[in-house]
Amino acid sequence: MKQFITILALGIAASAAGSPSGPARSASLENLRIKGILMYDNDKNVENFGLYEYTVTPDVTRRMLTPIRAVSANGGSVAVDNKLYTFQYDIQYGFVNSARYYVYDLTTGEQLSSTSMGYDLATAYSHAAVSSAVDPVSGTVYSSGYEYNEADKTLTVKLKTWDLANNTKATVGSMQAPLIAMAFDKDGQLWGITASSSTTSTDGGFLIKVDKATGAMTVIGDTGVRPYYDQSAVIDPVSGTFYWLANTQAEEANLYTVDLTTAKATLISAFPNGDEIVAATIDPTEYDDAAPSPVRNITLTPSAPYNVEIAFDMPSTSYDGSALTGNLTWTAVIKGTTTVTRTGVAEAGARVAETVALDASQPATIIITATKDGANGPEAEASAYIGYDKMNAVTDLTLKYADGTNTLTWTAPETGHYNGLKSADGFRYIIKRMPEGVTVAEAHAATTFTEAVTDDNLRNTYYTVATVNGDVTGDEASSNTVITGSAVTPPYSQDFDLATSLDLYSTVDANKDNNTWYYSVKSVKYRQSTTKAADDYLFTPAFSLKAGYSYELTFDGNGTNTRYTNLLDVVIASAPEAESAVSLIDEPLSYSNDTRSVITKTVTVTPKADGKYYIGFHLTSAKSQGTFTIDNVSLSAGKSTAVPALPDGFDVMAGAKGELKAYISVTAPLATAAGTATNPPLQLTLQRGETVITKAAMNPGETKDIVDDSMTESGIYTYTAKFSNADGEGEAAEVKVFIGTDSPAAPTDVVLTDNNDGTALVSWSLPARGVNDGYVDTDKVICTILAATGDTVLKTGIKGTSSTVAIPSDGAQAFYSVKVAAAYTDNVTAPATASNEILSGAPYALPYAESWADATASTTPWTKEVVSGKSYDTSWNARADKTQDNDGGAADMTAYAAASSRWAGPKIDISTAAEPVASAYVYLPDGNTILTLQLQKDNGEWVDLATVDDAADDWVPVTAPLTAYKSKNVRLGLLGECTGGMRFIYVDNLTVKDKQSGVDSITGDNDIKITALDGTITVIAGQQLPIAVYTPDGRCIQSLTAQSAVFRLNAGIYIVKAGTRTAKVTL
Repeated sequence: MKQFITILALGIAASAAGSPSGPARSASLENLRIKGILMYDNDKNVENFGLYEYTVTPDVTRRMLTPIRAVSANGGSVAVDNKLYTFQYDIQYGFVNSARYYVYDLTTGEQLSSTSMGYDLATAYSHAAVSSAVDPVSGTVYSSGYEYNEADKTLTVKLKTWDLANNTKATVGSMQAPLIAMAFDKDGQLWGITASSSTTSTDGGFLIKVDKATGAMTVIGDTGVRPYYDQSAVIDPVSGTFYWLANTQAEEANLYTVDLTTAKATLISAFPNGDEIVAATIDPTEYDDAAPSPVRNITLTPSAPYNVEIAFDMPSTSYDGSALTGNLTWTAVIKGTTTVTRTGVAEAGARVAETVALDASQPATIIITATKDGANGPEAEASAYIGYDKMNAVTDLTLKYADGTNTLTWTAPETGHYNGLKSADGFRYIIKRMPEGVTVAEAHAATTFTEAVTDDNLRNTYYTVATVNGDVTGDEASSNTVITGSAVTPPYSQDFDLATSLDLYSTVDANKDNNTWYYSVKSVKYRQSTTKAADDYLFTPAFSLKAGYSYELTFDGNGTNTRYTNLLDVVIASAPEAESAVSLIDEPLSYSNDTRSVITKTVTVTPKADGKYYIGFHLTSAKSQGTFTIDNVSLSAGKSTAVPALPDGFDVMAGAKGELKAYISVTAPLATAAGTATNPPLQLTLQRGETVITKAAMNPGETKDIVDDSMTESGIYTYTAKFSNADGEGEAAEVKVFIGTDSPAAPTDVVLTDNNDGTALVSWSLPARGVNDGYVDTDKVICTILAATGDTVLKTGIKGTSSTVAIPSDGAQAFYSVKVAAAYTDNVTAPATASNEILSGAPYALPYAESWADATASTTPWTKEVVSGKSYDTSWNARADKTQDNDGGAADMTAYAAASSRWAGPKIDISTAAEPVASAYVYLPDGNTILTLQLQKDNGEWVDLATVDDAADDWVPVTAPLTAYKSKNVRLGLLGECTGGMRFIYVDNLTVKDKQSGVDSITGDNDIKITALDGTITVIAGQQLPIAVYTPDGRCIQSLTAQSAVFRLNAGIYIVKAGTRTAKVTL
């Protein structure tokens, strides 16, 4: 029935804070209205949700004020300052699907904001509320909500305050039970109704007095009503009456008053349609006490053609219930396709009648307001359909075919949608022949219609009939279907959009396995047997074809998986039978595709004699090849085969060096479309687009050269050449060519080479042809080097195919690339080609060390490169489960299958080392793995330094001399190979040092201060830099990234590295 509540029920709203100050006004009980948000009713139509007002006397009625489509607020809602504030959340199986605050404008229904609270379970519960209410004294919003205990996965009930502006809730104190409805009285006392914990529990429905300072609850008594689902409450600030807009365990939706002294609930009335209402409010300042009450007893009486008499009783009491005398002004607003307003004056209590003429039949809403001495009273509203009714569909609609005539009969409708007027002139009918959609009658008066069938074309025919009543067209009805004719005369097409599309088709289950073609989802399908190969025919309707003509059959085909292979033969037959079928193609068509790559095939049909033919699709796939689909079958109109064939030669050459000319050569065909010899003369028609270049008589085999120089601008031009004879026009040959000067194509082979001096060489090639394969004036091409992303220009105006650009040489390393564009101007939006990536930034100095301490790389970047297998077959990470130097981390490759990948490290400067050496430790615990230490110099190819394939028992050291690779740009790579199964490779304590001196060269950066005093080394860098301390043999003791660092160490000699500075320090 309803918006279901499990742990949290929907929030409640009370009267809006910030109401105008002044004396409270008192509506009579008949005039009192409660406003609230309808978020569910028995119609379950989200278009009906929104702000409504409700009467409080039997029988309760409702009136929509503002539609708010699909509004929902299962985590609390309040109406404040003409805005609706809600929280909506969705938690399933302990996972948060959504948790959002929404704000709506209550005048327009517009959603003003939507704010996500993320997907954390505890956070979502902390924002959700069972009910909420506004304190009219302080303006503070209070909520009955929860806190979630992650440890034992329980909820505790809390009283909270809700900060509407910042979407936060703060806990006031604990509550003994959740409240499903809360409301404040005018003095700021909080009251509530306890929620039911289930659909059968008796713990809900108790009236509670709440201490808003602590959350303490005092039970007043049992209302006797067991609440469930979304609901709300509000207290009239004038009378002090507690109104409860309740939904119950018995799925009743009722309005109650609750005695705040005894807790007794008194039923006023059921809501109109099982309404679930939240954010209930009463506005005591909405109308002046002396304003008139609403008009009463509205009646709307339509008359022909579009008139309506509006009658109503003027009010005899004011808004507060006191007697009303004298003249009042009334205003009636009629809202239909247009808005019409009428005004008048009448005595209090008088009956008023006014006739209004509208411009067409339409549903209309009439809103009437009474005014006294400038004070407007509440609106009264009524709705009616004005004018001619929209009639229901005709009945007994029957189509019969006999003696070349379709006869249609039906019974006129008796009822319509709106109980409106019926035209005195009777009904007229719109009749369409289907599936062509041809209107055959627009104002037919009788209930019988006939139409002659004048040809023998096979067709599937039905009709639709719609009743026209005055100016309104009613519902359409469809007749049964009849088949007329014996064969289809092409052209023909079938898209299988309708389930009746196969009515004229035939199937043959040749292998008799009870498995054949069938209609499904706007196509025809064959589901393969798992025990037998396919041998099934799908035959089209009969076609009337003529000898000496060719017809083009096209159709779409696809399987369900590229692993399957389906074989399809296309046949022609004199009857829809396998025995008479003859193949139209040399060998069956093969399909290994799926729905993402549908294949369209074309087959030429050339009958040898006039007659009636069936075209068949014969599936011969092996068993278990999935499902095969055919769609969009069409057969073109016949074309004489005695017409000339395509030209024997047709060439178009663009003028040289951008010349606006086309040099054309055409050779007339020697044969007809049927392959027989052609007879002169033949007529050539040569066109550029729609422009005829020439028409000329030619003999078979003759060649004609033509120059077209009538172009005025460069561009792609389409030329067609076709020949005709006495039997008609042959097929046109087509050539597309770019004429003139083309735009340069994007450069190719863009290479970025690091010069290791803060610059890089960018080189590229320029294609000889343009973007449209046209002529390019290479002498005028200007190249522009751009940043890899965006349109930032690094260098432009370049003539040639290389240039040098500056690249970042300081700071952290990062991948860097550029792109190059070519144009006739400095055009940064021209097509560009990206270069390779290199590492920019400062290289690491010696001694270099990476031990992945605490499962974190201290030097960056480290990137994975797939060598073999899929990307997901391997992963490289710093992990803590294995370590050689007991510092809590090492490099780990996890392989899930036979594959290999490289973990490539940052660049290192070994250019000044006397005898650089790389070393590391390798552990291969599971076998079937190989680790190769590799090196890349100056972004070149990776070379192998050392390989370990046996390290199953313990860490194995590996070293490699690097003297032959000295450079400022050297990278080490860890190439892991797995030969099968899930395996692990570990590498730790990777170092590069100068073997000859034991310490690296001392490099200088005077902005980085390194001092030693009293057993302490202090480093002050002034910016975020990698800082590390090493022993003289290159072992890293401590490392971090910071602006400064202090190390307390034992006496000895140390190497300190900070950014690009390296120092030898003695303590």
